[in-house]
Amino acid sequence: MGALFDSIRGSLSPHIDQAKVYYKLKRNKSKFLHAPPQATTTTPHDRRVRALSAELWGSELAPPAVEGDADAAEAADERDAEEGYIGGNLHVSVRLPVVSEVLGDYWRKNGRVLSGVSLERGLALVGPEEGRMAEAKWKRQLEVETQTQGRRHDLAKEVCAMLIDAVRGLGP
Repeated sequence: MGALFDSIRGSLSPHIDQAKVYYKLKRNKSKFLHAPPQATTTTPHDRRVRALSAELWGSELAPPAVEGDADAAEAADERDAEEGYIGGNLHVSVRLPVVSEVLGDYWRKNGRVLSGVSLERGLALVGPEEGRMAEAKWKRQLEVETQTQGRRHDLAKEVCAMLIDAVRGLGP
């Protein structure tokens, strides 16, 4: 798989990594092998994918699909979940919830001027590893800010208590 990915890397978008290519090929193969041969495809793209799949995996073609295929596809999805694949097509706010939330207002005000694209589109171009790193940094930053706010609140309570004691001491 590594040699194949290296040979096609130049024609892919930079955010597509080897795991995404492998997963897409795996899903196309499964779709081809489990779909009935007379499956009707509506678009030229689907017909082209079917023809290329027949060239690649024609010798492995399974018998016509039966009702158990839905269970097999569901089992394949469960295996993918167990293997840690979270999906490249997930909505950005699901993949990067903290970054999406924190940058949302700022990006609406300033981001389009700086880059000309929406936050969702920009974050969709971020690779999985970079996304995890950014998400972790923002979580740490928010944690530090929360601790600072807690200390500030404790200090304010202490100062208020001191002022109340001082005011009581001035009383009659």
